[in-house]
Amino acid sequence: NLGLVINGNSRVQLNVEARKAIAVPFLGNLPDGQILPLMWVDVGLDTVPEGILSILKHAYFTANYVDAFFRWGSIVIIISCLFALKYLFRKKGKSHAVLKRNASGEDKLLEDSA
Repeated sequence: NLGLVINGNSRVQLNVEARKAIAVPFLGNLPDGQILPLMWVDVGLDTVPEGILSILKHAYFTANYVDAFFRWGSIVIIISCLFALKYLFRKKGKSHAVLKRNASGEDKLLEDSA
């Protein structure tokens, strides 16, 4: 299965702590240690465009089809190999003609009729 995020938000906030300094008189009435927000960023995706959803659906179903193809294809190949091995062992197991030398002493080989 494909694990994809369809919607979500990302939020970031940057803060600064205000501390009184002897040489800095511009803090005014802020208490020492006050947290002040500097920046807030909120990025989100609420709806996915139809084109992206279509691509995701095609990718999901294509992955399932490829998975099924390899799964069933491997089973067919294994069964075919087993039948091929069975055929080869049967073919090898058949009796072969026994050859013997000619009684006259020549080098020709004759087939035994027995």
